[in-house]
Amino acid sequence: MTRITVDLDPPVHSILNLWIARNAATIGPPHVKLPEVIAAMVVTTARYQDVTDRVCSQIRDQRAAAKERGERGERGERGRG
Repeated sequence: MTRITVDLDPPVHSILNLWIARNAATIGPPHVKLPEVIAAMVVTTARYQDVTDRVCSQIRDQRAAAKERGERGERGERGRG
C-alpha cells in the first residue's frame, strides 16, 4: 500500500465529510473512513471518461479562478494575467 497525504482546504473537506455522512447508510457498517472514500473516488475517476472529463473541467475552472484572484501557484509564483 502507498501512503499519500492530501491537503484539502476547509470547504472541500466539508463537502467530502458531507458526502460521507449522506452515503454512510448506503455503504453500511463499519464507519466509512476518509482514505477509503478518496481511494474509491480515484478509481472511479480513472475508470470512467465522463467523470474524468468533469474532474479536469473542475480543475481548469479552479485554476482560472485562482489566477483571477492573483493567488500563488504550486511553486509560489503569482498568477499572471
